[in-house]
This record gives sequence, structure tokens and C-alpha cells, in this order.
Amino acid sequence: MLPLGSIQPISVNLESSDINKEELCMSHEKIVERNQEVHHSV
Repeated sequence: MLPLGSIQPISVNLESSDINKEELCMSHEKIVERNQEVHHSV
């Protein structure tokens, strides 16, 4: 699991690397899924 701070440099390099864009999207989806699980458990 990547620390939250590592997301920033990835977003900065979006234009130069599609791979980083995919990683950012994947990490964002994981965050969304985790938030949904938290809401469901509450």
C-alpha cells in the first residue's frame, strides 16, 4: 500500500507517463472501495 504522499508526484507526472496515470486510477479506486466498505460497516 502506497503512503498518501506518494500520490502527489504521480499526479505531477501524469502528462509524461500513462503508466503513472493507470497507477493513480487504481489507487483511487482502492480508496473509493475502502471508503464504501467503511460506510457499509457503519
